[in-house]
Amino acid sequence: MSDTPGSQGELGRVHGDDELMAADRRTLVIGALAMVGLVLVGVVSGSLFARSACADIAPQATTAPDADGDPELLLDALGALPAEQLAAIRTALDDLTVPLGPITGVAAVDGATALAATGQGVVALGDDVVALAGQGDRVAAAVSLAAGTAVGDGDHLYSLALTNPLTGQVDALQPLDEDLTGLTCQDTALVGSPLAFHLAAGEGQLLVLRIDEDGDDPELELRDPVAGQVWSAELVLPAAPAGLAGARLTAGFGPDVVVAGTRTTPGEEAPVLTAVARGDGAELWTLDRDELAASDAGLSEEGPTRAEVVAVGDELALVVLREVDGEGRADEEAEQDARALGPQRLLAVGRSDGTVRWEVDLRPGERVVAASSAGDAAQVVLVDLGRQRPRLLAIEGGTSRELDAPEWPSEVVEAVQADGAAGGTVGMTRGAGVAALPGGGAAVATGAALVLLPGPAGGVTDPGGVPAQWPLPVIDVARHGGGTSLLLVGDGSSRVVVTFAGEQPVG
Repeated sequence: MSDTPGSQGELGRVHGDDELMAADRRTLVIGALAMVGLVLVGVVSGSLFARSACADIAPQATTAPDADGDPELLLDALGALPAEQLAAIRTALDDLTVPLGPITGVAAVDGATALAATGQGVVALGDDVVALAGQGDRVAAAVSLAAGTAVGDGDHLYSLALTNPLTGQVDALQPLDEDLTGLTCQDTALVGSPLAFHLAAGEGQLLVLRIDEDGDDPELELRDPVAGQVWSAELVLPAAPAGLAGARLTAGFGPDVVVAGTRTTPGEEAPVLTAVARGDGAELWTLDRDELAASDAGLSEEGPTRAEVVAVGDELALVVLREVDGEGRADEEAEQDARALGPQRLLAVGRSDGTVRWEVDLRPGERVVAASSAGDAAQVVLVDLGRQRPRLLAIEGGTSRELDAPEWPSEVVEAVQADGAAGGTVGMTRGAGVAALPGGGAAVATGAALVLLPGPAGGVTDPGGVPAQWPLPVIDVARHGGGTSLLLVGDGSSRVVVTFAGEQPVG
């Protein structure tokens, strides 16, 4: 081999190129490993910080509570109440067997906050969800929803991942079958998708607001447990971020109409009330501030007014118009709106055309905690938040009659305070309830009494049509195929469902 300077130069240049290529390969390998590492970190981080809320709201079977057809179960289920109070409750329940029929079921449902009528009977909603069969004397299913909040009635309930009770924001929703098993869960907090806010639930369906985070493109969406989205309808709302829009919007649905109401200020073009067809979401009518002012509905011409839809019946939608006092920062406005104590009025709006049928003045500081409407009649339970003092209004054709309701007993006050202010958002103890009865009458739970209102055919227990009431710590009432069920508050977290199996028309 020739050892000349030329040959050494060529060899040295080849070795240098190999080293450069090896360095390039090392760089590429390091880069590829780094990229894989970053991808893995992203996947793990995404699974940790952006995982679906569905896992947190799925129903899990729990121990079934005691249920029987023997009223003696009441004594144990109500807890350590004074003997004289237990005796008074027992006497009142015995008296109720005359208008409502015999007691066929008693069930201990600790922590329950409300009742829901279903096709199979009645369900107690609360810490656990308990489905009672037919006449309320046995437990058909009992589940825990973990972080889920149960809403609705009818053939399907819903478990909601209610991440913000003030605004109603929902990150996931899961329908529950009649035996409380979970159906397909829908994640509503996907990146790039509109936010969801709970508005109403009933008769197996769910109504939500879908809106972009910046407040653009608001829509009403009606959901079915099997088909998913039934329809979505464009909605015109005042400009606001999504959270405020959700906090300010309320809605309810009747047999064939959905009515939504929001907070507006003078000069805004957005409607105060919007009605769409429940079947397909087609717009039926709207009412703006000028139209409400022309109807002498008491709308403020200076400050913001909040319109709260509290019930939608077959003929009327009941709406509270409340003037919002004060001006808060943007991040405080939702809570401020909810607690404002300005002048307010109850409106009855025709569900077919939006005409204001009648108005009733309400007291500042009162909140509607239960309401229902059938025909031209309405029943409204109001509570003074400062005193937990209920007031019951029975309204027929615009003529209002105020009925005395006893002050809430300490057990009811404590139960409501444990779950938030009376009339709070989804899942909180309402402290009152209304259920229609055959013959046009209504059973009203005021928190301190059960009141039976007469129907047009006559009185519930009196041929003269005089309302009758019984002193009971009852915070909800439900009418279902098996009869009428009451939710009673006992000592601490003790709750009891009592079912009367009477089928005769009342009123």
